[in-house]
Parts: sequence; structure tokens; C-alpha cells
Amino acid sequence: MEYTNIILEKSDGIATLTLNRPDKLNAFTNTMEIEMFDALQQVRQDKTIRVLVITGAGKAFCAGADFEGMFQELIDKGGLSPDQPVETEFREFPPTIAAINGHAIGAGLTLVLQCDIRIAVEDAKMSLPFVHLGVIPENGSTYYLSRLVGLAKACELIFTGKVITASEAKTIGLVNEIVSKDQLMDVTYNLAKTISKAAPLAQKMAKKGIYKSLETGVKEAVEFEKSALMTLLRSDDHQEAVKAYIEKRPPIFKGK
Repeated sequence: MEYTNIILEKSDGIATLTLNRPDKLNAFTNTMEIEMFDALQQVRQDKTIRVLVITGAGKAFCAGADFEGMFQELIDKGGLSPDQPVETEFREFPPTIAAINGHAIGAGLTLVLQCDIRIAVEDAKMSLPFVHLGVIPENGSTYYLSRLVGLAKACELIFTGKVITASEAKTIGLVNEIVSKDQLMDVTYNLAKTISKAAPLAQKMAKKGIYKSLETGVKEAVEFEKSALMTLLRSDDHQEAVKAYIEKRPPIFKGK
């Protein structure tokens, strides 16, 4: 598929998906959503990808849904189609970083919430203004937000649709780090490179365990860790890590 609303780039085990409607503040359209779905399937299937970075072109990350390009179309169609191609399960992806280069509003923030790590520029603002549009946040936003910032704060942000600054987002645990605009991609890629050097199979298991623990008790978490550890101890990557340590060289992981 040829993309017109997004850019997908791959380099050194890092995939970068850029929302690319800068003149419209990267507002979502159905076309963008279809292209994103296709691109994300590519990333999911590419075993060489160790980290996924999502960002926006221009001065905004994403200003939400395009009213004419999405909301009006949905109204005309009578709502969501059952086969609407929406990718929400980032848990099955490699570690994912949101490089929030500007405002993340509505659908933009729902995308940010699905990522594992969030880095924002100093003047970024964020909001889930869905209640003012007569709808609710989608793509697991109610799930992710309440676990990131706590139940009471999630209720406040969703019920009011209030806009918060990057500074407040960091204070409540919504973003990991705040940087200047000229530092954003350097900081993001430095982190991505660090993550990409680790054993991918171990990271996959660790990520699965982290999110699984949100829905289970400590007993189930310990059982999962034990099972994962048994698998990983037999992996080629673990054997390579031990060998590399003894030989005093960097390990070469293959995800096996």
C-alpha cells in the first residue's frame, strides 16, 4: 500500500511511524486509520524490528479526529462499521515509544496512551475532550489512563475533557520525560537504541508480564514469571548472553 497520510521508516531495528498531515495538525481521517493499520501489521510481522516509535510531522502530534474526514463520515454511515480496521493491541508489539512533538488531543492522546513509554516536548498539551462531542474515549483509553494516573485523576480528565500541560502530564505519571523540541528525537532514538540492544525474546516476555499483571494478582504474576523464565533459560539468546559475558564482548541476540 502506498501511504499518503503517514510515513513508515525502518532503520537498525527501529521502526518509526510518523503521522503526516502537518497542515491539518495530523488530524485522523479514515484513510489515515487504514494506512496506520497496514503499517502496523508490517511492523508486527517484521522480526527485525526491536522498537516502534510513533510521532507526528510538523508542530502537532495529533489534534484528534478530522471532523469532516472522520466524524461526519461516521454520522453519514450511521456509526462504526463492524469491520473497521483499528489497531489497538500494542501489547503484541515490540516496546513502543510515543515521541509527542506537540499537542495530543482526542484520538491523538488515545494513541499515546497505548504506547509503553511517552516522551513529550515542553509545550505539548493533552486532552480527551470526547464528552464534549457526545462520545467517549476509545482504543482502550479508559483502561490505560486509569492505570497510569489513578482512578480519580482519570475520572477528572475524562469527565471534564480538560486540557493539561506536559508538565502536569509528567507530574501525574502520564508521560515519562519532558524535553525541548530540538532534543525530542535524539532523546527518543537514544532510548530506542538502548532498548534495541537487549534480548528481544526476553523483552517480549517482560512486556507481556507487565501488562498481564494489571489484570491478575501477585500469585498469577509469579507463576507467569516462573514459566517465562523456564522458557528463556533454554533460549539461544540466554546462552549467547552468558557466552558473551565470559568472552567479554557485546552479545548478538537473534530473538531465539
